[in-house]
Amino acid sequence: MGRSRCNHAPAHRVPTRVSAPGTVRIGISGWTYKGWRGVFYPKKLPHKRELAFAAETFPTLEINSTFYSLQRPSSYAKWAAETPSGFVFAIKGSRYITHLHRLRHAMEIRHPSFVASEFVTLLPGSGGNL
Repeated sequence: MGRSRCNHAPAHRVPTRVSAPGTVRIGISGWTYKGWRGVFYPKKLPHKRELAFAAETFPTLEINSTFYSLQRPSSYAKWAAETPSGFVFAIKGSRYITHLHRLRHAMEIRHPSFVASEFVTLLPGSGGNL
């Protein structure tokens, strides 16, 4: 009898390509939490390495800061550069659209946070994944 082989990647590995439609990804909401240092993050991990560490552990995470304010395209480019190929960001909807307008006329609102910054910077082919 031969040994059985495990054909799936270990849980700590991030896929290196975008998954098929319908793939479920489990990640975290944000990555900058003081209470996670020394618990989730190793004690001596530099703060600037927290995103890279989280991206090595989970295949996706939500960018929470987009809910609260506009982000610079350079921030998205930096985050994309700190994550492996195949890593997927979920962008949290702006409170301007979700709370102030309560999704009314959401398709007509030309909010820069949604229209330009995130999508252009994180689209496949531009260095990131959305």
